[in-house]
Amino acid sequence: MEKALHEALDLWAAQWPEDVALLSSSGKRMTYRELSALSRSIAHSLRKMGVSKGDTVPLVAYNSVELVAAFFGCVRSGAAAVMVDPATMSEDLRFQLEDSRSRVVVADSAVLERELGTFREAGVERVLLLDRDRGPRGDGVEVKGLPELASEQPIVSEEVRVDPTKDPAIVFYYAGIAGRTEQVLHSHAAPLRCAEQVAKVLRIQRRENTMLIVPLQHVLGLIQVLTHLSSGGSVTVLERKGGGFDEMQVVEVAGRFGVNSIWCVPTLYVKLANRAGEVRLPNGIRYCVSAGGYLPPEAQRAFTEAFGVPLVQLYGLTEGWVVTYQPLEMSDRLGTIGLPLPGAEHRIVKDDGTEVRNPGEVGELHVRSPWIMLGYSDPRDTERAVVDGWLRTGDLVSVDETGLLYFRGVKKRMIKYKGYPIFPRDLEEVLKRHPAVKEALVKGEPDPEVGERPVGYVVLREGYEDKVSEEELMGFVNSKVAGYKKLRALRIVRSLEELK
Repeated sequence: MEKALHEALDLWAAQWPEDVALLSSSGKRMTYRELSALSRSIAHSLRKMGVSKGDTVPLVAYNSVELVAAFFGCVRSGAAAVMVDPATMSEDLRFQLEDSRSRVVVADSAVLERELGTFREAGVERVLLLDRDRGPRGDGVEVKGLPELASEQPIVSEEVRVDPTKDPAIVFYYAGIAGRTEQVLHSHAAPLRCAEQVAKVLRIQRRENTMLIVPLQHVLGLIQVLTHLSSGGSVTVLERKGGGFDEMQVVEVAGRFGVNSIWCVPTLYVKLANRAGEVRLPNGIRYCVSAGGYLPPEAQRAFTEAFGVPLVQLYGLTEGWVVTYQPLEMSDRLGTIGLPLPGAEHRIVKDDGTEVRNPGEVGELHVRSPWIMLGYSDPRDTERAVVDGWLRTGDLVSVDETGLLYFRGVKKRMIKYKGYPIFPRDLEEVLKRHPAVKEALVKGEPDPEVGERPVGYVVLREGYEDKVSEEELMGFVNSKVAGYKKLRALRIVRSLEELK
């Protein structure tokens, strides 16, 4: 029988009440029983703030044990959790808040201090603050600290009933097949179904401990948490308030907390391989997972040779969670994204609509599984992306003689920077709002350290040739977007034709 996400948590809490579910790098510990109870308290707090079934509640906070509890509390309240990367700022953040019509937001003090003005401009009325006893004066936005709300008498109400397969529980913002950022809607059941299969193929055991580094608001982060909680394992949360992660901190925390696996984007493994002579991974690490971007085979080889730990890839996407996995026993097969996850079907389709039949041929990957999205917020885009139950991924792959899949590029316009997806059209639209810009183009330039760097090219309007600089135009864009989306270079050109 399908369960809602919070119902699954309650079941886990009944099975392993005193087992540790969450730890943090600052020393917090939370059992399954405590996690379930805190999620219930957060759900009550959200209801007191006016949240009801069918609403949306953005989670805009850096990783913490409280954020994990807030995720379960949000869906327990009947609302859909809008998964907003905490690096999202300014116009990007305002768009997501306005588009989701959110009036209540869950945040932490780092985000609140940076974005209180954005919350106000977007029409947010109340903020539930995760990491302070009391919220600061919000100047039109009511801010309440989680401990303050949790100490109040909970409202008396029945559990909100949801349909696990039909009611939206999770909203991501991602550029769909139309190439513009919009909502991607998922049910309660979808991530649980996927997590169950990932846990099986990675053989995750009770009390096995993993380290959460990527934001919980990403597909990789949320699936990592759900695979381990559904298996009776534990999650060590690497706490960081802004900026990138430090590879030496990752190693230190892994050793201090007895971590058994690390899941992260390829950048971490490249950094660790480059420092192989000065760092050792703790003995308890059973395997590492790379996902969210292209892992160069030479980096995979260098990491494995340096540390003697299997490094395998998972491939997935916002619309379809995890799709393929590299079996641990095939960790020596460099460069492969592996085999379809049990329960997932796949086909590789050429431009003419026929399926690839021969090893080495490249085509677009189409997938069908019980955990693909409910759809985009625009039904027309959903109809274009999901045809007869098959999700068109927009990613190009090939297959070898043994059935292993290999990533070969993207059909959709997308840049991957440190594992973050950047959609050029979003940046081009910001550039074109500058009065000096007539045409704009954003492309990804290869960079072995980060994957690809977003670079902008603009054609100026007549009369602006000597009135605006490349630095000014780049600053115009970068002041309005999240740190990972910032242009790394900008060039003024006479024409875009040769660049397309």
